[in-house]
Parts: sequence; structure tokens; C-alpha cells
Amino acid sequence: MSGCLLRYAADNEEDCRLLYNWRNDAEVRKNSFHQEEIAYEDHEKWFHAVLKDPNRRIYIMMARDIMRSFPVGVIRADVDGDEAELSYSIDRDQRSKGYGTEIVNLASEEIPFDYPDVKKLTAKVKTDNTYSQTIFVRNGFFPAKRLPEYILYLKRL
Repeated sequence: MSGCLLRYAADNEEDCRLLYNWRNDAEVRKNSFHQEEIAYEDHEKWFHAVLKDPNRRIYIMMARDIMRSFPVGVIRADVDGDEAELSYSIDRDQRSKGYGTEIVNLASEEIPFDYPDVKKLTAKVKTDNTYSQTIFVRNGFFPAKRLPEYILYLKRL
């Protein structure tokens, strides 16, 4: 897939609302560890706090067609020492188009530039989320630990 790029989430109403809508999507909540719907006020506080946290980064993936650029998904990196844990979601209208594989690939390339001390990427994927499991394996992650609720995927950089 070509023509996609990652940009940092901006501290503005548009990005805050975009992520809020994605977060409360029924399929996203089903695959999330926190499945309840979130109130906008709570999301807004979380969003602004994350943007100020130097150990967290939100990337929005943009795709383009002939006429325009448009957001297709989000991936977040939570950095702790030499490890970054990834979590992503794709816009409901853009699923099954290869964007999940692409967003994990782009983040895997971008994070070492933003966080040079990071040497491994991880992701916790629910055991019944076979779609995301496949995406991480396609991007060079391997299942490092299996627990009843999730599989921990790992990629060494």
C-alpha cells in the first residue's frame, strides 16, 4: 500500500473528536480491554493528557486518493524504557483494506526515530481478535506470552 503516512495527533478539537468517535465504535470497544463507552468529557481530558506526556505518542495514519488526504486509523505508542507498547484502530469504513498492516508497519519504522532508546515493540491482542494477531505477525512480531485474556506480541528492533 503506498501513499499512506503517519502524522502526530494535533491538540485540536478535530483530532480529539476523531479519536473519540473511533474509540467508541462498537467493533473497537469489542476488541478493547476497556469496553465501556466513554463520555466525551472524559475522552477530552485523556486526549490532552496523552499529548503532554513525553512517553506517549498518538499517530494518525493518513491515506490519499486522487482528490484528497483522509484519516484512516490511529496507533498509540506507550513508551517505558526500551519498550513501546502499541495499540491501534482503523476507521470502520476503511477496514479490510490493508490499513491495519500498514499502520503497524509505519509505526514500527517511525518509533525508533522518535524514541531512539526503544529496542522492542509489544502489543497485547485479545485471544479472540485473530485479525489483529495476523497483522502483528505480518509485521514481524511473534507471540511471546499467552494468557487467558490476551497474547503479548513482541518485535525486537
